[in-house]
Amino acid sequence: MHTPYRDGLESEDEFDRMVDVALNLFYKQKKRRDRVVDDLVRFGVKAVGPILYAVESGDRYDDDDDHYDNFLGSAMETLKRIGKPALPVLERYVMEDGANISVNEFAQGAIFEILDLDEEGRKEVCRHRMRLIEKVDGKNIQTCVMCSKVIESEDLQ
Repeated sequence: MHTPYRDGLESEDEFDRMVDVALNLFYKQKKRRDRVVDDLVRFGVKAVGPILYAVESGDRYDDDDDHYDNFLGSAMETLKRIGKPALPVLERYVMEDGANISVNEFAQGAIFEILDLDEEGRKEVCRHRMRLIEKVDGKNIQTCVMCSKVIESEDLQ
């Protein structure tokens, strides 16, 4: 059962139907993907969970695969067109411990895109969930993978 991704949907059947549509973002032909984007945008905020489920399902593809990149681009375009109503759902999945890391990253990136943030704006809204730890001059320095901000202890509170 896909309950985390089906919040706000009436039934498991409705979720399954929308996931079937979202998985069609994997079409190789751009015109077909564009039609799927249009369909998902008509669903509005209800489509966000199924899109994130499709992102998690598609995680088995190699990151270097153009096919997967086309899918992610179409999924991102859909969320940008749904716009700000999608933000509360996306914010939940940025921090969701049970979600796949690809979903966490995709949700954070979608927030950046929807809000059309520059580098400084990204640093302000980023939750800094994914951090790279490096040793510099004998000190551990944490840098956010998503927004490149050097994380200070007060940023983690």
